[in-house]
Amino acid sequence: MEIVKTCDLSKNVIIKFFKLLNDEDVILKSRNDVLTIVTDKDPNQLVYPEDWYYNKGCLRNKHTNTNGLYDEIPMKKN
Repeated sequence: MEIVKTCDLSKNVIIKFFKLLNDEDVILKSRNDVLTIVTDKDPNQLVYPEDWYYNKGCLRNKHTNTNGLYDEIPMKKN
């Protein structure tokens, strides 16, 4: 059995997971193949997958992943 940490999941997977965790408070938008999280809720009040966090206007896994691939997804107010 192989265990994959959520910080090692691709941003396309994690953004859907993030949406499931925060369904009422988050809208996902895509423009020119760039995914963006839209919310009016304070980022500190959202639920984050393990090893993902909010920093500098993005949902990110930098400094927490084990595979060396950093991802970040922009988060904006509506």
